[in-house]
Order: sequence, then structure tokens, then C-alpha cells
Amino acid sequence: MQSRDSWPQPFKSLCNHLWNTSDSSAKSQRAKEADLRSKESELHRRQSSDGARVCVPFGDGAFQVRLLIVTAVAASIALTQASLFRHSMRELDHWCARPPGFSNMSVATWKAMAIPRDIDGNFSRCTVREPPDGGALARAVPCAAWEFNLSDHGNTVVSEWNLVCQRSWLSDVAHVVVFSTNVLLLPLVGMAADRAGRKTVAFVSNTGLLLTLVGCSIASDFQTFVVTQAAVSVLSKSMAVLYVLLYEFTTASRRLLYCFVALVLPSVFGPLLLFFVDMFKLDWSLSQLVVTTLALLLLATFCVVEESPTWLLATHNLEEAEKVVCRAGSVNIVSQIECRRQFRSEVESYRREQVDLPSDNTMGLFRSGWLRGRSFILVFVWLVISWAYSHHVEERGATSDTYVRSATLIGLGPMFVVVWPVLEYDQGVKRAISISALVFAASSAVAFAVPTDESSPWQTVLPVSMRLSLTLPVAFLFFLTISLYPAILRCEATLLGYACAIVGDNAGYMAFTRLLGRRQDATLAVQSVLAALAAVAVAYLPQDDRHDLSRRRSLAALWRRSSITSTKQISGGAVCERRTLPDPMPEQFSIRAGMLNDGR
Repeated sequence: MQSRDSWPQPFKSLCNHLWNTSDSSAKSQRAKEADLRSKESELHRRQSSDGARVCVPFGDGAFQVRLLIVTAVAASIALTQASLFRHSMRELDHWCARPPGFSNMSVATWKAMAIPRDIDGNFSRCTVREPPDGGALARAVPCAAWEFNLSDHGNTVVSEWNLVCQRSWLSDVAHVVVFSTNVLLLPLVGMAADRAGRKTVAFVSNTGLLLTLVGCSIASDFQTFVVTQAAVSVLSKSMAVLYVLLYEFTTASRRLLYCFVALVLPSVFGPLLLFFVDMFKLDWSLSQLVVTTLALLLLATFCVVEESPTWLLATHNLEEAEKVVCRAGSVNIVSQIECRRQFRSEVESYRREQVDLPSDNTMGLFRSGWLRGRSFILVFVWLVISWAYSHHVEERGATSDTYVRSATLIGLGPMFVVVWPVLEYDQGVKRAISISALVFAASSAVAFAVPTDESSPWQTVLPVSMRLSLTLPVAFLFFLTISLYPAILRCEATLLGYACAIVGDNAGYMAFTRLLGRRQDATLAVQSVLAALAAVAVAYLPQDDRHDLSRRRSLAALWRRSSITSTKQISGGAVCERRTLPDPMPEQFSIRAGMLNDGR
């Protein structure tokens, strides 16, 4: 066979040209694929564990620490207020009041003379002999007034307005009014925060909270107390929008840590406040001053809180967003020029990607088809986890001894140390919640099956396991909910989840007391099945808040830009075959393709 050198000169020139063109095309194809792989690797390197926004133009520093403290105070208010309401509504030991003619008689003598005993031999709480000194022949009549043992907990709402015996239904009315107000208004407050701004709604809620707390503490009748208490409950929980604000202000490397600490601090600080209230036996009206003090402290901190630039960018308020970025950058000691440059690059990337995003008027938690599935899943998970948590951890159904409580508190720290490395992996929060739900389901199933002998070690090990496995999902469900929705729906989704938690808590307690007849074995069986279903449901949640169609379009746009650039370098105008990439581009206020092309 002849070598190429022996070919005629015109034919040899043509072959060399075709050979070089083909070789250049192949090299360009490989170079383009390598470039795209490097861009994908850079995105994955900078991407957070749950795929949300991966950087902010003003860096990380003192600004985020301030917001973390503000969020922790707001969460402490919500937690403390809910606990104080339950404490103020608890029933005290009571008996029929002594009439004026017997007021000098001691309580023990009065009970022995005038209070009949029930079939168990205990003094009746709702009846008195008429006449009081009539002995065993006197008839028993309902009490007209009551006396209460205030030595243990001080004066409560129940003792203030005699919400016992034939008046106990008024206590149920108070719970129903507070419950209904929270469930109906919290999602509406979330919608308002997504439209008017996180900081605006938080400030209005805190101001309203101060006013209603004052009105509640000086309430002179039960109706006023119920109305103001319902307002206090909603307004205190509405400041959960500050948690969304913290999420949107933090960088990917510290977002999970900040959001975790913002919930851990109130879980420690809240019980300390309750211990203070119990130690000094504060009346229900004085205990409102504890929440009032926290609300005043929070109001003073709003001078260091800024509106979310992510939300401002999503609502097209670019001028205000740039001002916020510059102010935050000055607190974090970041160059103003660098802040403006990165922010403007973000704006350009945002404008280029608007064609891929659905319009604002077509988006909704249940209205948008691409959000409806995850919304139903999260509602179910919130209902199941909140019922199990209130039943076992808050002990609204299952009571635990001191050993179980102590072991749970001791085990929380090591548990989070072990779980934390898993949380930092891709989709780590979602996997941790799913695995924790499975652990609870398995523990409750074993508790249902094993003997109920009090001397068995299972009676200590299993409750501790269930309490620990429930603490993790509750700590990160807020984080997971926020990460699954775009910026203009995050507050609505968060407060809807909060409302579902309230529904799960109360509906679960009603099911335990009414449907299941307070049977722990039946409750464990039902909770085991529901928790297993919740674990499977969490596994079906998407990775993050990005729209599937938007992800494909963003990748296609990146491919087209890269294809055009590489094609210009190929002589003869050769066109390379396109390849579909499996991984998405970040959609929101974060690293963009334009930033990577600029060398950032």
C-alpha cells in the first residue's frame, strides 16, 4: 500500500485538510465536554447539601450572626408562649368553696364535714353537702364556687375564672378558639410575608404581639382573655418568617449550621424560662411578662434586620436589593465594589433565566402542578411527626420517668455529632429525616410487640430511642420545607407546615383520647405504620426547589452557549452533537452559569 507522501499533491492536500478538520472537530468535542464537566463539578462543589442558593454577594460574617440571635429570640417567644398557655390552662386541685358562715374553718375540717366522698374514697371536687353540717343525711348538690390549691403552681386561668366541673367546657372553648385561629391565619400570614416582605410582617407581628400581651395580662373577663390569647398565639408563631430570612441570608457552607442553632437555642432557653416561672410560682398574668420582655428585646433588634435580597430580587425590587447587599457587605467588611459587581452579575443571570420560570400569578403550593405533589407529602409528614412528637416527647399521651428524660437529654448531643456528617452530603437533610422516621417506626413496633413488664430494660431503651429519633425530624422539617419552594412561596409553605404541626398535635391527642381510648398499644401500632409511610413519602420529595422544566432549559441554554463558542473554533463550520446533562443548574439567587463564564 502506498504511503501518503506518494499521493498526488492536490489529492494529498485535500486529504490533509479533511484529516485536520476531523481531528479538530474531535478535539473540540472532547474539550467542550471537559469544559462542561468542569463547570458541573464547580457547581457541585459550591452547592449546598439541599441544592438551594449557594452564595450571597456580601459574604459571611457578623451580619449572619446578628440575624441568628434575632431568629433564636423569636423562636424562644413562640416556644415559651405555647408552653405558658398550656401551663395556665392546667387544672389544679379544687373543692367547693366555704360559705361566709364557715370561712374561719380550716380546709381539712371543711372537707371532712361538708365534702362527700366518691366511690374511690376521694373527696368530691364538684359537689357539697346541703346543708354543709347536715352529715351523711344531707343531700349532695353541685358547687356554686370553688377553692383551689395554689401552693404548687400559683393562680392559673382555670382558678381565676373557675373553669372546672360544670364550667370545664369553657376551657375546651379556649383551646378550640386558639387552635382554629392558628390553623386559619398562619398560612395567610405566610402569604402576606411572601408579598409584603419578611421583615415587614415580622415587625408588624412583633408590635401586635406586644399590644396583645398587655391586653391579655390585664384581661378582666374570660372572653377578653380568649380573644387576646388567640391573637398572641398567632402573632408569636408568625415570626417564624425570620427563620426564612435567616435561611436566605446565609451561605451554603454555614446555612445548615445556622438554621440548626437557631432552633437548638430556644429548645434550651425556653425550658429555663419555664423553670423560672414554676420556681417563683408566677400567676398567669405575671407569666405574660416573660414573653413581653422577650418581645421588647426582639423589637429593639429590628434595627439590624434587613429585608431578604433574594425576595427583593424575586419581586423585581432591584434598587432596594442592591442597597441591602451593600449594607450587609459593610457589616461583613466586604468591598462595596465587589458587592455591587457580584450583585449585578446576579441580576443579569436572573434576567436571562426568567424565560424558564413560571409567572408569579400561576404559582401556588397546590395550584402549581410541579409543587402540588411535594406540598401534599409535606402536609402528611408534618401531621405524622408532630403527633408522634407531642405524644412521646411533650408527653401529651405517654409519660416517661426521670431516667428516660435524663437519658434523652444526654443522648441529644452525641446523636447530632454522629448525624452531622451525613447532613452535609447531597440531600443529607432529607435522608436524615427519612431514616429517623424509620427508626421511630421500628422502635414503636418493637415497643408494641415486647412485654410491658416494668423491670424490662426495653421500657427504658425504647422510649429513649423514640424520643431521640423524633427530635431530629422536628429540628430539620422547617429547613427541608424552605428548601423545596421558590422564594415567593417560602413563608407560606413554612407557616402552612407550622399550622399542620398544630393540627397533628391536637388531632393526634383527640384520636388518642377518644378513638383509641388512651390505649398505648393501639397508639404505638398506628404511629408505627404512619411513621413508616412518612419515611417513604420523604424519600419521594425532590432534591430542592428548582422546577424540572427550568432545570432542563437552563442546561440546554448552557449547552447552546458552549456549543456556539466551540463551533466557532472549528474550521469548516462543523457542528458537534449535543448531549443531555443529568444534573441541574441552580435556579435562584446563587452561582449562575454567567458567573462561571466570568471566571468566578
